This record gives sequence, structure tokens and C-alpha cells, in this order.
Amino acid sequence: MTTIRKFIYVLVFLCLITTVEGQESIQQNYDPAGATTLRLENLNGSVKIVGSDAPTLSMEVRLTPSEYEVDVPDYKAPKPSFTFSQKGETLFLNIILPEEESNNDFWREPVRRNPWGSDWWDNSGWEPAYAYQMDFTLIVPKSLDLMISTMNNGDIHIRKMEGTLDVKNQHGDIHLEDVQGRVRTKTFHGDISVSYLRNPSEDSFFKTFNGEIFTRFQKGVAAKMTFLS
Repeated sequence: MTTIRKFIYVLVFLCLITTVEGQESIQQNYDPAGATTLRLENLNGSVKIVGSDAPTLSMEVRLTPSEYEVDVPDYKAPKPSFTFSQKGETLFLNIILPEEESNNDFWREPVRRNPWGSDWWDNSGWEPAYAYQMDFTLIVPKSLDLMISTMNNGDIHIRKMEGTLDVKNQHGDIHLEDVQGRVRTKTFHGDISVSYLRNPSEDSFFKTFNGEIFTRFQKGVAAKMTFLS
């Protein structure tokens, strides 16, 4: 079988912003045009992804002000923005934090989020440099490979994907349903559940330090399983 990999051209069809009871919802549609991998690193909030037969990608991000913004009188933190960029055959969903002056205990250094780095934290300690919880809901072409992670205040739910899945969480669960490709998952404080619509043809890996692991395969699975606790 020959696989043709194309470069990715991103076309914005729609950007809709709505606000309800202190929350703001940002919605965008894209044409990934040959994307092979989607990569998203969210450090404060949940991620939900559903695979679709449609060739387009739709994204909704619900922004909720965190306690750090609420507890500072008359202070409104700058809102993050969201862009797509391409490096090789990987499509990055970027979270961009505006630069912020040091005017209270929660914003100690100017911070800017890079596409796949670790600039969420300031240089003076482990104080968070964001003031919004960002909950993502994505509907994507089901053939995409996914590299998805989050750290705080959210679980990761992925359904109906055919590609390979690399999924990480720090303080939350990972739930994969009706998946078909190779899976690599890791969480430190949470459960992992994986159900296969079709048994994978490659090795899969499930790891949690403080949680339980639940897996469900189709009948006829032939595999060597190793457990460590």
C-alpha cells in the first residue's frame, strides 16, 4: 500500500466568538487539506476529540476565567488566541498568550506561549502564567494521527479515530473509545480506559502512576501483554 503525504494548507472558513455568563466560546472551521498529524498541548483544561468522515476540522474552545483573574480587583488578564501552523507534515494547534507586565503576584514575568514548548510557567517559581481555563472540543478527520496532552483541570476524551494516538495527561483521566490504531497513553494522577473498534496491528502502551487501567479488545486479539505495578 502506498501512502501519499501532502503538505498542509490551512483555510479559515469561520471564526465565531460568543460569551455566556462569564465564559467565552471561540469557534473556528478549517480545511486541513492533507494533514497527517494534529498536535495540541493544553495545560489548563480538557480536550475532547471526535473522528469524522468529513474532510474539514472544526474547533470550539470554551474560555473560563480562572481564580487568578477573579481574585485580583479590577484586573483583566489578556485572553489567549489560537492559530494553526505547519512544520513538516504536522499541524500544530497553537495557544498564544499575550505578553503581560509584572503587576501582581500571579504575573511575575512576561510570557509568550510557543507552538510546542514549555513557556507556560514564569521564571521565578511554579506560579501559573495563565488566567483562563481552556476546554477544547474538536471534530477532525478520523484518519489523522493525534499527539494530544493537557496538565490541569481536565480529562482527555477521544472517540472514533483510526490513526495512531499519543496521549498524555498530568492530573486527569484519559478515555479512548472506538479507536483502531496504535495507542500510547500516560497519566500521573488519573485512570485510563481504552476500547478498540478494531484491534491494533502495532504495539500499544498504557501507563498510570495513581489510577486504574481498563482496556477492551475485539475477539480474536493475539498479543503478548506485560504488566508492571
